[in-house]
Amino acid sequence: MARASIHRLLHWALKNAATASTGLAESMPDEEWNRWLAETIASPAFAEVSQAAGEFLGWYNGDYQARWVWVHCQDSDNWERVHQLACEYSEFFIFDRMAEITPSDRLEEWDRHVLHETENHGQIAAFCRWLPVELAGVLRIHFDHSDEEWGACAYQGYLAKSPEPVLRHDWRCRETLPNWQVKLLDRRLFAPEAIRPAPEVVDIQTAEWDFRQVEPFSRRGI
Repeated sequence: MARASIHRLLHWALKNAATASTGLAESMPDEEWNRWLAETIASPAFAEVSQAAGEFLGWYNGDYQARWVWVHCQDSDNWERVHQLACEYSEFFIFDRMAEITPSDRLEEWDRHVLHETENHGQIAAFCRWLPVELAGVLRIHFDHSDEEWGACAYQGYLAKSPEPVLRHDWRCRETLPNWQVKLLDRRLFAPEAIRPAPEVVDIQTAEWDFRQVEPFSRRGI
């Protein structure tokens, strides 16, 4: 448990240092991710992390960790690099960074690079966070995705971003909706304000196992 905690703290320390040093990585290292990571961590931008981590820095290596640092070295001027990386690797942190730095008028880039996948690796949650409110309607085509978690997340994002008149229109046509959508729409519109649960657009499975939320988002009776 201690080892896992140290590794996690190191993980986030490196992320913060990379974010503060955006523009450090000018291109993707291709097949030399591990070497790039070693050289980058040894650079002045990461000196404080290296000093604090000491011998534990040796735990942090490998291509996966290198990509984690690399994506956080990219900023809004280099957002296309992150989209390019998403074409090669389906990793949640890549999608998260896309949500943070992709310009608000680049919907077509999401369609081209990540929203055609058949399995959910975090891309739909990142897309929901990025999606401008005025474009919430585009989530409708994802409700019936073959991956149930994908569809559930898209619906939660739709509830979070759609204006109430649109949701009340959906309620009047609820006979055409699946039961799980009716249940969530009911809570969104009619639960008392003091206890009305906010839509969960991060991960429905995480919400289901959060006992502080008791039951609101469960589709499996947990």
